[in-house]
Amino acid sequence: MAPKFNNYRLLNQRIRRSLRFNTHQLRSLPMQLSELIVDYFDIYAPYDYMEFDYAASLTRFGCVDACTFLVAMVYVDRIRKLDKQFFETTDPNEIYISALVVASKFLYDDGIKESVYNDEWAVSASTSVKRINALELQFLDVIAWNLNIDENEFYNVLGICERWIALNSVKKFGFCTYNEINILYERLNLYLKCVRPLILFVSIAILIYVTSLSLMFVAFRLSCTFHSDGK
Repeated sequence: MAPKFNNYRLLNQRIRRSLRFNTHQLRSLPMQLSELIVDYFDIYAPYDYMEFDYAASLTRFGCVDACTFLVAMVYVDRIRKLDKQFFETTDPNEIYISALVVASKFLYDDGIKESVYNDEWAVSASTSVKRINALELQFLDVIAWNLNIDENEFYNVLGICERWIALNSVKKFGFCTYNEINILYERLNLYLKCVRPLILFVSIAILIYVTSLSLMFVAFRLSCTFHSDGK
């Protein structure tokens, strides 16, 4: 489940459609989301990289659902902004697994069906429980134990993921679904709304400039005509 937002059922439908789950259960991430997190670290962690096989292996064990992934992405991005040095010098694999562990515990209480224990995370990450525990505590310290997420943060990350998948579909396959076209169009429309005042200002400035030049030219011609008549 996601943080307790309104219209949770509509959110599930949106996630299933826009994040390419299709026939996937929401507890089994599609490959595109593993590619997305790898690409994220390629962009923002210049001194290291995440292995795709590692990211994909975490999903094969059913430990990562859609909302856990999205909340983890919020935490990863928050860490990047809070402590750039930590983000750039820490193994991306460890940052990702730490974010997933913390996100899962934030969303699901112990004992319920969806909860994932640290020993299960250790198996899916091919490491020890002791190491998972240490990474979890380190991550919590860096993020200052601030795990709360508001709707704006959640939907902002969801929108980023939706646009990435839509653009990736165009790059890889040369086409995208109608829903993905709508996602890209909404983003383009937002950009146009942002730059419209600038375009209007530039247009007015150009109009004033051209009008001024025209008036100067007319004044010059009239002056020449006046001098010619005077002679």
